[in-house]
Amino acid sequence: MKKTLALCAALAVTPQAFAQSSVTLAGVIDMGYTYNGRIFSKGGVSGQHSSSLQSGAFRGSRIVFSGTEDLGGAQHAFFMLENGFQANTGALGQGGLLFGRQAYVGLSGNWGAVRLGHQYTQLFDRLSMTDPFVNLMAGGNGNIETPNPRVDNAILYLSPTFHGFSANAMFSLGGVAGNFRAGNQWSGDITYSSGPIYATYIHNEISSNPGVVPNPGAPAYGPNNVTGKIDLVGGVYDFKYFKLHANYYRAVNLANNSIPNPIVQEGGRFQNWMAGVTVPFGPAWRFEASYTHHDDQTGKGQNASQYAVGGFYLLSKRTSVFSSFSRIVNKNGATFSVANSTNPGVGELQFNIGLDHSF
Repeated sequence: MKKTLALCAALAVTPQAFAQSSVTLAGVIDMGYTYNGRIFSKGGVSGQHSSSLQSGAFRGSRIVFSGTEDLGGAQHAFFMLENGFQANTGALGQGGLLFGRQAYVGLSGNWGAVRLGHQYTQLFDRLSMTDPFVNLMAGGNGNIETPNPRVDNAILYLSPTFHGFSANAMFSLGGVAGNFRAGNQWSGDITYSSGPIYATYIHNEISSNPGVVPNPGAPAYGPNNVTGKIDLVGGVYDFKYFKLHANYYRAVNLANNSIPNPIVQEGGRFQNWMAGVTVPFGPAWRFEASYTHHDDQTGKGQNASQYAVGGFYLLSKRTSVFSSFSRIVNKNGATFSVANSTNPGVGELQFNIGLDHSF
């Protein structure tokens, strides 16, 4: 259950100063059995397999602190601190970061909202919105389509919605000493969401970091002049009895297997597409299925295809059981692997089943 705390009780200040403020504690604990097959080894795909109890097989276990303050005149200040952890061991997630999922502060009003800090990219958000699996469980399209999930030092503007249309922009500072451009990211998107229709387009650019080496034989300019570019168009249509999902993803100057974060590589070029369906059965059951294809356009033919099915059952508003299965077929040395919401992939096949509880 969400706990709302008065800020004046948490801080030694007068209650009048924070009469219109609140802090909310929420979270998720997610645990499941995971089977991995066709595990990669030094010589390629092997017949090895593994079984384990994993945290975050459906969605990442987390503790979330969020809060708002009413500034008057329809203006608000807000913040989000989202900690990821491994419920099976108690360890911190996201490489040991305290708030590795999100950490930002912002302002909102009739003009929209601005968020500053460590947060999800708009590319990841739009990919997830068009994916039947919402980039969760074993079947997320992020196994094939580079999701670029989070960025540091990010400034995000979210526009108000006008007749179903909204437009957003993000800029992330690279933080590289002596080189303002290196490591920068920016994106812009326009989205329409009204009635049964959801449609979106986003453009994302990533400047290379120092130490990124161009491909052999590529033009002889420094890696800091290389910019990776991503275009995504996608949508969902709700037919009431089921939803159809689709997207198309095109990348230039990105490495062929940049998962989950984009690796800027001069001469890299690929395109992906995904088609899927979501089918609800009553108020508690939901099933999803998708097919995602990766087309390597560098001439190496390192293509890949993912087949995925899954579903979950709501035991209550806060507790569900879930299961999913995904299989990736790699060609000509491609090494895409089946991951889930928290744990990186180790092979071409994964099955999971588990329990998810929010509070």
